[in-house]
Amino acid sequence: NTNGFYVGNSDDLHLFHNGADSYIENDTGNLTFTNKNTNNIIFKTTSSETEVVRITSAGKVGIGTNNPSAPLHIHDDSPKIILKDTDNNSEVYIHNVGGAAVYSSIGDAIFQTPSTEIIRLSATGRVGIGTDIPTDKLDIQSGSSDEVTKFKVKTAGQLELTRNHSDAPYIKTFMSSGNPAIHLGDSSGDN
Repeated sequence: NTNGFYVGNSDDLHLFHNGADSYIENDTGNLTFTNKNTNNIIFKTTSSETEVVRITSAGKVGIGTNNPSAPLHIHDDSPKIILKDTDNNSEVYIHNVGGAAVYSSIGDAIFQTPSTEIIRLSATGRVGIGTDIPTDKLDIQSGSSDEVTKFKVKTAGQLELTRNHSDAPYIKTFMSSGNPAIHLGDSSGDN
């Protein structure tokens, strides 16, 4: 583009308007915006110069606020962050709905430390602790190999406490025709 303002040894920085839009282009090195005092960098839109983004001298970014109180502060009627995975075209939403923190996705919600899964909320409404495939409403497992202890809350309100071992004892509660029952047993059956 030959229109506009060019700066630098090889005209590397361009400021121009093409009749519809304005551009800042940089052909070489980094493009750095610096405010060399303790003031902010402010981005505005519309003819009324409405502020939309502010970067404070402390490095905090405000979207919809001129006084961000966190590294990223979003102020809106319905604030939402959308994370989109381009590998499988799925989205995760984190937003504030009436003061409630809402997380939504098309798959499971997983809470983990850097290397260990702690809790899984499955897309089918099941909660797993110690298991990444919860089979009941609440599925808690601990241990490993044939020494796994399981506590489950089943869909009909039944409770199970079992141990995955050849002669392991178990406790199960049942509700039949409004009458509760507790079954104690082991691999040979109820006792």
